[in-house]
Amino acid sequence: MTIHPLTRNLETDEITVMSHVTSTTVVGNKISKLEAEPGDASTSNIHLNFEVRGKDDQPCVLAHAEELGMILNPKDALELGLILVAMGIEQNTEAEVQAVQKRLAEAIAQLHPQAVK
Repeated sequence: MTIHPLTRNLETDEITVMSHVTSTTVVGNKISKLEAEPGDASTSNIHLNFEVRGKDDQPCVLAHAEELGMILNPKDALELGLILVAMGIEQNTEAEVQAVQKRLAEAIAQLHPQAVK
């Protein structure tokens, strides 16, 4: 089986990742979509990679972690992305929302040129 990766740099501010035991701070550094069959959502996953910050003061469960990852199926990535975008622009002006819409349209056109007419 051949895997078809699509990888982009991911630059975020600090993100707190929590569990019932502890929490840590991470920053996003890479996002990848891996597909066994190009265009077949049932064979793809989205991987988010994060660099762990401040790992020296973590309980032993995270003491040596340098990276954490998150894997989402395309449907969950879409739902999470839509909610995050909507929440992220909640207080923005109309012009700022239009700028986000333009960036989203450009990202879609770049990743899926056949979908843009």
